[in-house]
Amino acid sequence: MRLRTLFIIVLILFFLTHLGSNTILHSQIGKYSIQNPSSPSGRLGGVSDFKKTQLKYPRVKEAYKYRLQYCKELLAFHGVDIKNFEIYIRILKKEMITELWAKNKMDEQFTHITDYPFCAMSGSPGPKRLNGDMQIPEGFYYINSFEPTSNFYLALNINYPNEADKIASETTLTGGSISIYGECKSNGCVALHKEKMQELYLLAIEATQEGQEKIEVHIFPEVLEPDRLNVLLISYSGNPKLAKFWDNISDGYNYFEKNKKLPKIIVDKNGKYIFLD
Repeated sequence: MRLRTLFIIVLILFFLTHLGSNTILHSQIGKYSIQNPSSPSGRLGGVSDFKKTQLKYPRVKEAYKYRLQYCKELLAFHGVDIKNFEIYIRILKKEMITELWAKNKMDEQFTHITDYPFCAMSGSPGPKRLNGDMQIPEGFYYINSFEPTSNFYLALNINYPNEADKIASETTLTGGSISIYGECKSNGCVALHKEKMQELYLLAIEATQEGQEKIEVHIFPEVLEPDRLNVLLISYSGNPKLAKFWDNISDGYNYFEKNKKLPKIIVDKNGKYIFLD
């Protein structure tokens, strides 16, 4: 009886271990983190592996086939070398545009390269605070993974919820899986036309390939220059919490507008963004 019981326990442990490994493996297929150096992101074994790995996927190959030359020429027109550059993405919800900015590594200031219009929109002005609220987040993020086999063609995932979101949210059910992707439907994500997503995804690969460790993505309710901000704050004067949030993130918007450089950003204990030179 003891031998039989021991055999059953060993058998159960074997199946549990085997199932756990398969579950973890399945969750990682087609999703490449750029934050964990031991992940299959291309950081493991050298940066050169990242692009090589991405190009194994048909949609990425397609993007390179049809958009690489155009992207090279687009950057070159603005004096940016695709072999030595960094990018920054700024998203304006009311205007429904995703701005692409870039610079050569040795340059201090970013140059506006082009705009990619949304092809679908969800939610309303204001940050995302709850799972399923259909809101596109607002705040300061970065790309934390690439999805070459996304259900929405190609996807660049951002690190929502960030520390400020977690502090400001009144629940732990903040949601997640927020992306910029290439299909014209939105459930809180930024939706671009397929060919525009090809360009953005390709350029994000190239920038990562050239050593950019963090591609920042800043999302705003609209243009937040002082006059526009004042109108916005007056329009939402009945919601002081939201007005205070916008007043805070406008400092980051206007820092970049003035300097064409990205500020260093920290979050205080109350969830407020602090912008430093």
